[in-house]
Amino acid sequence: MSIIRRIGLVLLAILFLFPTIAMAESRSGDWLYTLNDEGQAIITRYTGTARDVKLPWQLNSHLVREIGEEAFAGTMVQTVSLPVGVTIIRWGAFRNCSQLQQIQLPQRLETIEDEAFLGCTSLALISIPESVAEIGESVFEYNTTLSGTEYSLAFAYAEACKLNYEMELPQKPQETLAGPLYQYRLEEDGAVITSYLGEESNVIVPAELDGHPVVGIGTNAFSSRYSVERVVLPEGLIYLEHTAFRYCPTLMHIEFPSTLRSIGESAFYRCENLTEVVLPEGLTDLGNRAFQRCHSLRYVTIPASVQKIPYYTFFECHASLVIYGEKGSAAESFAWSKGYHFSAIH
Repeated sequence: MSIIRRIGLVLLAILFLFPTIAMAESRSGDWLYTLNDEGQAIITRYTGTARDVKLPWQLNSHLVREIGEEAFAGTMVQTVSLPVGVTIIRWGAFRNCSQLQQIQLPQRLETIEDEAFLGCTSLALISIPESVAEIGESVFEYNTTLSGTEYSLAFAYAEACKLNYEMELPQKPQETLAGPLYQYRLEEDGAVITSYLGEESNVIVPAELDGHPVVGIGTNAFSSRYSVERVVLPEGLIYLEHTAFRYCPTLMHIEFPSTLRSIGESAFYRCENLTEVVLPEGLTDLGNRAFQRCHSLRYVTIPASVQKIPYYTFFECHASLVIYGEKGSAAESFAWSKGYHFSAIH
């Protein structure tokens, strides 16, 4: 066997043993990151020196979804605010951050893995959202007090690990009325519209409410609005929560901004007069059943940034549905697997 062949086999074995080596790491400012299978960012390392850190909601147009293993480990950060899109905090992400005093976890966080906050000896109190469904082992220091609602996973975890626990009363997010047309709640990054109160057929959603940038359309915000025919969403909007426009039977046109990164499950379920959808480049998260039972939907453009399309996303749409996308993209694979016509746009 030649030396070159032996070297090649050794390198191949290393890649099998350490698959993360093969993942390309990118940089955006103080952040190093990789991408998951859906084109969303996993922060792998914070390289800055700031003590008070607010994580961006996107890196180079990729929605930030995870805090990777040891991403902040051993840094001198004191306060950290995580963006709304983060759902996973990986093993040892903040391990041995001895100066960390406060961290704000997003309300859609689902998983906190082993030792995520181990060695954070200055972290006296941390509030765990009700959305958290999995907490690993040895996550917190013995002197850290958890807070959350009664009978939540955080409550059970604190009891099992003999950690102090402060009870929080379940609270509905405070909603504010902005003029006669919108109610909204405030999140860390801006306003999320929770209800549209108008009767107009043509709706241009504002980019700001009371000086706060509109970053999201909340659950059922436009659901079952029988007057709405045309909607233009503003630049700066990041996400649509699940069922945001569910059953708007007269909706015929929706215009998405270039900043949109996530469309929730069943967001446009049974919008039966919607005929064409052009999803923006940069969108990464397309929820299951997002356009299910949109019977008139005949033309859909899906950008290459969408790398995963759930099974029922376009279920029960028009029988002659045409999907436009790039050759070799998830859109093409999805179209062929479902028997839809595919048309390449590049």
